[in-house]
Amino acid sequence: MALFRITAYLDTPVCLGKTYLTLDAVLYGILSEIRDLRGIDTDPVGDIPLMHVDGLFRASRAYFDNPVHYGGVKTGGIRLAKDLADAPLFLQPSRGRYYKVSTVKGPMKAHLSRYRCIGAESVSWIAEGDASRVQSLLESAGAIGARRKDGHGALRRIEVEPAKGLSPLIDEMGEVRRPIPVRLSGFAKPTTGLLTAVDTWRPPYWDAFGADECYIPRPA
Repeated sequence: MALFRITAYLDTPVCLGKTYLTLDAVLYGILSEIRDLRGIDTDPVGDIPLMHVDGLFRASRAYFDNPVHYGGVKTGGIRLAKDLADAPLFLQPSRGRYYKVSTVKGPMKAHLSRYRCIGAESVSWIAEGDASRVQSLLESAGAIGARRKDGHGALRRIEVEPAKGLSPLIDEMGEVRRPIPVRLSGFAKPTTGLLTAVDTWRPPYWDAFGADECYIPRPA
């Protein structure tokens, strides 16, 4: 296991929800797609090729090079890949009338998602683990972040370099590079006066059940 910096050069802006886009979050998403879409037996958390202590992965948040931020929204409803498998239910007439799909209420209700989009030449992380395996996973994914099917987050190339003397958890100013539970901060030794909030700190980040009182990075 080595300490390294990995940089992904971008062809298109990355779209994010409410996330710091830690490297373990990115790898969790890739491994989940390998399992669900390719039918390959893998553990999206257990197979993340990064060091961890008490469940806290030694991997930083995403750092964008000269980022340009802008907002984005998307209206969603019927999921084509899954819901159209039930098309016969809607196309079979009942009493001479076809069923109607309601996008106002019910299971097919449309929803509005808001995203932060970031345009940059590259995005990088500092981490400790199997650098070759991390690079291979990123290259196999081809894109990161949200709205990848719309062309966002496309990766051009991946580069890895040693990160000797750097910490994947704490930066040179003593600020945290990722959410770190206060109860686990003893080994990380962050500076005093850091921001704290209840937040998730390990994958799957969308599962609020795993939230804890954490030291969190300052807004980028």
